[in-house]
Order: sequence, then structure tokens, then C-alpha cells
Amino acid sequence: MHSEIKSLDDAYSAALADTQSLLIGLTEAQAAWRPHPAAWSVSECLDHLATTNRIYIRAMQPAADAARRANKLRRRPALPGFFGAWFVRLLEPPAKVKTKSPQSIQPRTAPSLAAASAAFLASHAEAQNFL
Repeated sequence: MHSEIKSLDDAYSAALADTQSLLIGLTEAQAAWRPHPAAWSVSECLDHLATTNRIYIRAMQPAADAARRANKLRRRPALPGFFGAWFVRLLEPPAKVKTKSPQSIQPRTAPSLAAASAAFLASHAEAQNFL
């Protein structure tokens, strides 16, 4: 496994462990709590991440499949371009700018903790498998 892919795989594994740790003992009421009306709850954040994972994987899968069929495998590190690097710096914690998520990746309103966590864990596994 390429070291870059291994590093990403390790990050996925760490995020999974962090999520599982967060979910242990979390009640439905705690997961539905919002610090203020415009903020998302834990359940809504998980639902947002699940939706985002699914949308990005569906967008990337055809290109990855075509590259694999054409035997055009990456031979050097994948580096983001100017816009991609700027976007990551802007939104990665601590976020420098708060933005609204596009409608396509907005969470459902008040999903249950069980539904949101199951959706996230499934999409997270799918994303890690895609990697």
C-alpha cells in the first residue's frame, strides 16, 4: 500500500475509533441537543457526514473505475491544486470561515441517533473501502 494511502487509511481508522468513543453511552436526548437553534445536533452532524460520504463516493467512483480499466493508476502522490488546498485550509479545524453546507448535503431534520450513526458508520466503511 502506498504510504499516502496508508496514512489516509490510518486517518479513517482513527476517525472511526473517535466516533465509536463518542457514541458510547450517548443518549438520544444528548444526541438531539443543539447548542443554539441554528446549530446541528450530534445526530444531524453524523447524518450530514453520511450524506457527504455517499455523494462524494458516487461522484468519484466512475472516474476511479475508468482509470482502473485503462490501467491509469497513480504513480506519484496526489496533491490538491490551488483551489483544493485553499478549500481544505479554509474548512479544516479550526475552521477559519463558517459556511452553509449545500442543500444536497444538509442533514435530515432530527434523525434518530440510531439511524444517523448507522448511516454514518456504513458510509464511513464505504469511503474507507473506496480508498
